[in-house]
Amino acid sequence: MSVKARFIASFIALIAAALVCGASAIAQTEQELRWCQGADGATPDQQIAGCTAFVRSGKYKGPALAIAVNLRGYAYTRKMDFDRAIADYSEAIRLDPGYVNAFNNRGSAYDNKKQYDRAIADYTKAIQINAKNFFSYEARGVAYVHMKDFARAIADFDQAIGLNPKFVLAVVDRADTYVIMKDYDRAIADYDQAIRLDPKSMRGLVNRGNAYNEKKDYDRAIVDYNEAIRLDPNQPAAFFNRAFAYRSKGDDARAIADFDQLIKLNPNSAEAFYNRSLAKQKTGDNAGAEADMAAAKKINPNVADTK
Repeated sequence: MSVKARFIASFIALIAAALVCGASAIAQTEQELRWCQGADGATPDQQIAGCTAFVRSGKYKGPALAIAVNLRGYAYTRKMDFDRAIADYSEAIRLDPGYVNAFNNRGSAYDNKKQYDRAIADYTKAIQINAKNFFSYEARGVAYVHMKDFARAIADFDQAIGLNPKFVLAVVDRADTYVIMKDYDRAIADYDQAIRLDPKSMRGLVNRGNAYNEKKDYDRAIVDYNEAIRLDPNQPAAFFNRAFAYRSKGDDARAIADFDQLIKLNPNSAEAFYNRSLAKQKTGDNAGAEADMAAAKKINPNVADTK
C-alpha cells in the first residue's frame, strides 16, 4: 500500500473508532482529526493539539499512531521548531520502521538545521524502503546541493525525473544546480522543460530569466520576467532582476520604475533603495540618488557591502 493510501486508510480507522464514543465526543474527535490532518485552515498549534489528542487517547498504536505523530512533527516543522519535529518523526519511525514519509520529513528537518549528513542518511533509508519514491531522490539531491556535491545532486535529480518525468520541482532543482555550476545552456534547457510542464512555474520563469541574464541575453531575460510579473504582479524577484537587466541594457529609467514597484512591495528593501540610487546617479538625479542612498543605509548600514 502506498504512503498516501495508508494515510487515508488509517485515518478512516480513526474516524470509525471515534464514532463509538457518543455524540458529544464524536464532534470533538472529528474536529481534532481534521485539525491533525491540517484541514479547515488549521494553524500549526491547532494541528499539534489535534494530533496530541489522538496520541494521548491511548487507543491507537503502530502505523495508525505513527501517522498522527508524523503529522504533529510536520506541524512543528511549520513552526520552524525542528528539534521537536525531529523528535516526533523519530517516534513515528519507531512506531512504523517502514514509514517512508517520516524518514523524508525528518531528513527535511535535519536539512533545515544544516545537518546535511543526517538528512542524506534519512533520505537514503527512505530510498532503501521504496526505491521508486521520487520525492526522496529530489530531497536528497537538494541536500547534496547544500553540501556542494553537485555531481551527486544531479544524479539524484536525474533519478527523480526518470521515475516521474512530470516532476517539475526536480527539473527546476536540476536547472538551478546547473546555474550554480555555470552550465547555463543545460540550465535553460531544464527551465524550458519545466515551463512546458507548468507554464505558470514562477521559479522556472524567474530563474530562466536569471540564466539568460548570466549569458548577457537581456532581452530574453526581460521576456521571462515580464511573463512572471503578468502571472504575479506582486513578484519581487521578477521586478528586482528585470531592473538589473534594464540597467545592463543602459535603460536606467525602466530600471528605476521597477525599483519603484519593488519598494512599494517591500518598503524595507535596502537593496532596492541602494540600486535605485545607483540608477538615479546615471540619469543625473543626484538629489534623488542621495535620498535613496540615505534610505538604504538607514535600513542596513552595510548595504553597500552586500552588493
